[in-house]
Amino acid sequence: MFFSAKKKTVKLGFSAISEAIIDSLGFSFAIESLGKESKAGFIVAVSGEAVDNGELVLDELEIHRLSGGKFQIDSYKFKKVSKKGGGYAYQAEFKNFYIPPAPEKVKMPTLRSEIPDEQAMMDKIAKEVQFRFKASYSGAKETEALVAVFPYENIIDGGVSKWVTVTGDKNYYLDKLPKKG
Repeated sequence: MFFSAKKKTVKLGFSAISEAIIDSLGFSFAIESLGKESKAGFIVAVSGEAVDNGELVLDELEIHRLSGGKFQIDSYKFKKVSKKGGGYAYQAEFKNFYIPPAPEKVKMPTLRSEIPDEQAMMDKIAKEVQFRFKASYSGAKETEALVAVFPYENIIDGGVSKWVTVTGDKNYYLDKLPKKG
């Protein structure tokens, strides 16, 4: 045989992520499985120049999960760790955390009059893991931080990451609205 079927691996994706980490305001993101299930867990990391120079400080990470029809909220402390290549990252480890298999694709409505299947949507939400944290940012200008989540079972290829803006401007989103007139 010259080829083999691609083996399904553990892979994560963002189902939602805020655009900016804003000083003293909440930052949220959610992950979902894009591959097979795993019981090995994952690690959440936030890094960048603002972490390296101490301008961005993270303390506690909340994890929100739907369990038995209700959201369960747990809090974990971030650890500031040295990176092998230099600099620092905030990390929260979730060893032995169950990652479910990828959900079936949910067909989202294309017209406003269409209603998504409620059970399919609840099943999708139940397989997401949502996170929230508040940051302290003392920098004078906007910068960026990398928000990443890596599954232990496939840390090289299964992770997801995104650069987000870091700012002290509490009007960040308001300033992006189109001006009237």
